Amino acid sequence: MLMQAGNKKMCNTLRKLPGVSSPKELLTAAVKLSMRKAKAARARFEAAARAAEKGTPMESILDTCKEGYDSTVSALQEVQRCIDANDSKASLITKMSAATTFTGDCGNAYEERELEPSLALKATKNNVNRVVTGALAIAAKLKL
Repeated sequence: MLMQAGNKKMCNTLRKLPGVSSPKELLTAAVKLSMRKAKAARARFEAAARAAEKGTPMESILDTCKEGYDSTVSALQEVQRCIDANDSKASLITKMSAATTFTGDCGNAYEERELEPSLALKATKNNVNRVVTGALAIAAKLKL
C-alpha cells in the first residue's frame, strides 16, 4: 500500500519532531496531533452550535459534529492506550478505524441535510479528517 502524498508529508513532518526516533513514537506523535485537531474542531463546532438558531437543521448538524469529534478524541485516547500497552496491531488498527469513522460523522450530517458547512468549518472538518486518516495510514504501515 502506497501512502498518499499528504500522508507522506505528514509523516515526514512528524519524523522531524524532537523525541520522534522510533515507529512507536511516530505513531504517538500522529495520534497526539489528531487529538489536538479533533479537540479544536469540537470547540469550533460547539461555538457554532451555540450561535445557531435553536431548533434548526443547522443546530442539529453542528451538535452531531461536536459529538462526532468527542467520539474521535475518545477513540484516539483508546489508540494511545493500545500503543502504550504494546497491544496487537489488529486492535490498534480497529481503534484507529473507529476514530476515522467518527470524523466522518460531521460530513455525513451535512450531506444528509443537503447543506454545506461554512468555509471555515469545512476547512476544520477536512483538516481533522486528513490528520486522523494520516495517523491510520501510519499505523497500517508501521511494524510495531
